[in-house]
Amino acid sequence: MSGIYGIIATNEAPIKKEWLSAMAQSLQHRGPDKQATWIEGSAGLGHLMLYTTPESRYETLPLSYQHWVLTADARLDNRRELFGYLQIPHSDQNTITDGLLILKSYEKWGERCPEYLIGDFAFAIWDKKEKCLFCASDPAGVRQFFYYKDADYFVFSTEIRAITKLDFVPIKLNDGKFQDYLLELWSSTEFKDQTYIKDIYSIRPAHWLRLAHNCLQIENYWKPQTTKTIIFRDKQDYLFELRALIERAIDDRLRTDYPVGVTLSGGLDSSAIAVIAARKLAQRGKTLFSASSVMPLNHTGIEEDDRAYIQLVLDQEKNIKPYFVTPQNKGAFDNLPEVINKTNCPVNSFYYLDDAISKCFQDNTSARVILSGYVGDGTVSNQATQAIYYLSKTGAFKKAWQLSKQRSEVYKKSAFRIFTHDAFLLHLPETLRHFIMRLYQGKPAINLDLDSVCINKNYLSKEKQQIIDAQYKSQYSLKSDFFENIWSPTNTWFDDGEMDVRPSYFQQEDAYPYADRRIIDFLFNIPLEMFQWGGWNRGLFRHAMEGVLPPAIQWRLTKGSYSPDYQHRIAEERIQLVNELMDEKNHLYLNLNKITDKINRTQPAINWADSDSNIYPLVTKGVMANYFLKWLQNVAIIK
Repeated sequence: MSGIYGIIATNEAPIKKEWLSAMAQSLQHRGPDKQATWIEGSAGLGHLMLYTTPESRYETLPLSYQHWVLTADARLDNRRELFGYLQIPHSDQNTITDGLLILKSYEKWGERCPEYLIGDFAFAIWDKKEKCLFCASDPAGVRQFFYYKDADYFVFSTEIRAITKLDFVPIKLNDGKFQDYLLELWSSTEFKDQTYIKDIYSIRPAHWLRLAHNCLQIENYWKPQTTKTIIFRDKQDYLFELRALIERAIDDRLRTDYPVGVTLSGGLDSSAIAVIAARKLAQRGKTLFSASSVMPLNHTGIEEDDRAYIQLVLDQEKNIKPYFVTPQNKGAFDNLPEVINKTNCPVNSFYYLDDAISKCFQDNTSARVILSGYVGDGTVSNQATQAIYYLSKTGAFKKAWQLSKQRSEVYKKSAFRIFTHDAFLLHLPETLRHFIMRLYQGKPAINLDLDSVCINKNYLSKEKQQIIDAQYKSQYSLKSDFFENIWSPTNTWFDDGEMDVRPSYFQQEDAYPYADRRIIDFLFNIPLEMFQWGGWNRGLFRHAMEGVLPPAIQWRLTKGSYSPDYQHRIAEERIQLVNELMDEKNHLYLNLNKITDKINRTQPAINWADSDSNIYPLVTKGVMANYFLKWLQNVAIIK
């Protein structure tokens, strides 16, 4: 992905070139093809270019047009529609850049222009005449936009690290956000536009920001609507429409002059993308490259390797050249300080696998666009476990019972038991429902056990402790709004920029067809029971992929787990990890004694009964948080 950055002096003081140079230097990995800076008076914008689409080669950013200047990290997918709206001559359509299309859209629609843009984008437009800045992020938040504002300056960038390079930007821990991370309160909305560094914010998905007269205005410009429910006479049309939307989303992300890769896991989502992309590229005389994280061929552990499922895709589609990644001799936290220095935030626990796959593509393929099935299980292949409850809630008891019977046939369970669990129990008050579940199933009430997480209880205020259980219950409530699982303006799909930063160091751009706005609009407007077509979890997607997925993948009910392998890696690093955690500074935030005790007791899993689910909230988050705090303290001292 390309990089953007800029500084607006709201006190109208001249912008110092060395400030912009420092930001550009921190983003060098994003600009292998072209770099430029524009400065005029109290405004400065910059851009670092990674060519991906054919028309990006004609792009020169920052771009001046009339009295506007634009910098953008964007791929527009509805170029053809925009040509018509903006009356672009046919002779210019192959060379007109996405940047100029954004500016012309702003000229025509003003603040409403993001509503007309389909694709992944983050951009900033400086109005030299009005002395105001307009910025926007795409509906899924794939392209990141971070900013900092004080009384004199507004600073923005694709990455947090570029902002932290400026001397006048303080680096302090955002306690509220960090506490939510340690407590695993990922659904809390209080800090959704904040980062782990105090006073550095992000533009949330589908939002725009305007800076004028030193005041910020932020608005949500798009959200899926459920008022116009899509009703087809022939139910098969739901399958055809979803299939068409997925194929279009994939095709749009294949618009590149460079090789294309796909992360292939053998699951439903990534396998469908791999098959469709391979077929489309074959028609153009191009090969699709795949990379898969697998266990070694001679592996004798208990992990469920998906090599066999991956091979089914490769046997079916001859236009895929595969690579297999087995990161042996890698610790669970190898190079973590370096990674956190790049991202300026804690990262996902399998970051070392992500980097290994990106390195594989870089070394073997020169691919710049990497397709990913990420977010598929929240969108196109959502399990829709609340479908029976929603049907009964709206009085559609006949449909709810029919769906219960269908699920009974698929999963070999009593239809009455399914209906009772998925409909009747959910109509009860939360407290009574949990009491019944404890009584008959031995399941505990949904409360956060502070002893199961790595936080130091003394780090929490009394007010925070009082609201923790309510927040935790809310995010795990089965009555939560189903559609928020598909999309919400506070979603955490690409939170904090890690997923944007990591591939940029390999000159790659990860692309997510299942986060396409057109797909989300469709999913919001179909009957909820369609998601469990035929009684199957992910039934809509499974049936839509008929003729695409190998049958063994299309109807598989399980997915391999790498958790035991991860546990084994931690067990091998016990001494090193414990030594790293012996830092008195971080006792304020973390219960280091509890974390180190857990590490010392971690043993390789010999069978599934030995697999420890508490490793993640205690060890992984504890070690991750400790490294992040060390980075933060070090950077603050340097500044």
